[in-house]
Amino acid sequence: MPEALTALRHHHPSAELSVVDLGPTEGSALVAEGELDLAIVGEYAEPLEQPPGVEHVHLVDDPIHAVMPDEHPKARTGELRLREFADDPWASAAANLPNRRQLDAVAAAEGIAANVPFESESYAVAQAIVSAGVAVTFVPRLALTHAAGTVHQPMTEPNLFRRVHAAVPSDTRHCPLTPLFLRLLHGVRAEHLT
Repeated sequence: MPEALTALRHHHPSAELSVVDLGPTEGSALVAEGELDLAIVGEYAEPLEQPPGVEHVHLVDDPIHAVMPDEHPKARTGELRLREFADDPWASAAANLPNRRQLDAVAAAEGIAANVPFESESYAVAQAIVSAGVAVTFVPRLALTHAAGTVHQPMTEPNLFRRVHAAVPSDTRHCPLTPLFLRLLHGVRAEHLT
């Protein structure tokens, strides 16, 4: 998003821009209410509610990476499977959040009783906990902070990902920069995927 905001500022230097950090349902709801022109929302295995008057435009499927301390036995292996972390303490979101429900469902299917002594809604906080050497975490690639003392690798099994959408009004006549910002987001996505 920062690159797309910079490009939008370049095209429209006088535009009034703001960013608000919200959950996906709150972001879509505020777009429906006309309080936001666009929201970037993440979906984890459960379809997001799409309020009336809002469209979800797919931007990218963001693969989940395992983040572990530098000295973790799996830190230098090539292919990582969730079951290889069955004995590790995990840092993750609270059990009522979609990303945690996705992780819990996959862990249960793998026969893993996840040990989650560290809970935070923030991917940055989870990675800071890993940096302390006391846990592992599972984070979408675009949310990686590269915290000191950690390494990350994509998961090869199961195929976990966060589906990222832009929630936009179905009728963009009242927010003329929205279509341009969507094009800029797609352009940034193409750069990050190459």
